[in-house]
Amino acid sequence: MPLYVEGKLFDAKFTSASMLLEKFPSLKHSAESVLQQEVKQYKTLPNTVYVYQREIAVTHPDDDVIDVLGSDEATTCHILILRHTGSGVTALSHFDGCQTREGLASMIQTIQEMVADRPVEGRIEAHVFGGFKDPRNISSELTCEIVAAFQLQSTDIHLRTLCCSEVNNVVKDGQDWPVLYGVAINVKSGAIFPAEFEDKGPEPDLRSARIFGGVQKMLQFYDSKTGEFRIPPFDYNVQKHVEVLLGLPDPVFLKYTSTSPDVEKPGYAQKTRETYRFMLTHPQPIDTVFQGKCIIYHLDQGEETWKKKSEAKTS
Repeated sequence: MPLYVEGKLFDAKFTSASMLLEKFPSLKHSAESVLQQEVKQYKTLPNTVYVYQREIAVTHPDDDVIDVLGSDEATTCHILILRHTGSGVTALSHFDGCQTREGLASMIQTIQEMVADRPVEGRIEAHVFGGFKDPRNISSELTCEIVAAFQLQSTDIHLRTLCCSEVNNVVKDGQDWPVLYGVAINVKSGAIFPAEFEDKGPEPDLRSARIFGGVQKMLQFYDSKTGEFRIPPFDYNVQKHVEVLLGLPDPVFLKYTSTSPDVEKPGYAQKTRETYRFMLTHPQPIDTVFQGKCIIYHLDQGEETWKKKSEAKTS
């Protein structure tokens, strides 16, 4: 059970974020150092990979294309950053309770493969962000799930930041809210900072449809070897009641589409409606969107956005 905090093995059963925060105050101090920073607003994606729920992105400081990995819209979800201290190889993922152990294992495996190409001493450090004191306790359950996943895999993980539960909670008019919704890391420097993204490309509707269409697998789309964003063909399920959902007023719509409807950011309902309309237009994306091919994007650094490069048949 190789989870370490402040240099000490932590193999006790984990029941709440408070348990770790009280025993290891450095976790809270590290979280507060991030929370105190100004939120960086991204209208475009300059040298940046945006990570959706159930996605993983991994790269290294020598990447000529990408400097920043980031994600947002985490209310009960958690954003996990793993970084190898010696090489700077960095992974970021957005967990929502689907395939947590598998997603963590994929992150670690990819980090180890990249570190092997640039052998240098170091350790893997973890920074966990997201979740608040939600009334359904979904956040706390996911925090416990992630920490348990740390303990169950075979690689040493050193937990440095736990920005969850009461640390990431503020009360407004008697209502609990998350303080931080998004976070990013500069892969070159290792600096972690609050971030929110207006541009969530490439293919935001398609990637969002993967979530609402019930595809649970954690996937990596960014390829640091080529600097390309590659989306392989996938299908999703279009629920029968989607058209009914689209006819509901926003307050009711949110209750059916969010784990925390009272604290979603403005624009969430509109973006989710756009995703559902996309799904109705493309109920079988394998045929109408992918057409049997992998969709490939490259980053246009001049315009600071991802642009479709080509479409290549899947092997």
